[in-house]
Amino acid sequence: MRLSRFLVWSALAGAVVPIALEVLWWVTNRSQALSLEARIALEKVTLVLWPTSFGMFAATSDRTLAISLLVLTTVGNVVLYSAIGVALWYGVARRKVYLIVPIAALSTIWWWLLSMP
Repeated sequence: MRLSRFLVWSALAGAVVPIALEVLWWVTNRSQALSLEARIALEKVTLVLWPTSFGMFAATSDRTLAISLLVLTTVGNVVLYSAIGVALWYGVARRKVYLIVPIAALSTIWWWLLSMP
């Protein structure tokens, strides 16, 4: 697979994940069916798959601000997923030693996010 094609797929994943998670959170917040433990698990999944979602913490009842933050954090996620995609492509297509950097970075970030109380 060529780099440009891999980059497009990575960027697309970076855009679809935040939108899907935002819809899931919207549905979750409308119903009280989920327990606190399930909400915490969903929050951890959100932080792992959408690390730029930290920017959504500033969203208030102002709908314009919330939409702006969603767009900004989605763009940030697209950039992050694209960078990881390029690093993975170079590791798979060129030299396997290049895989060390994205694997170490992702493992460290995920360990930090998942070990949060």
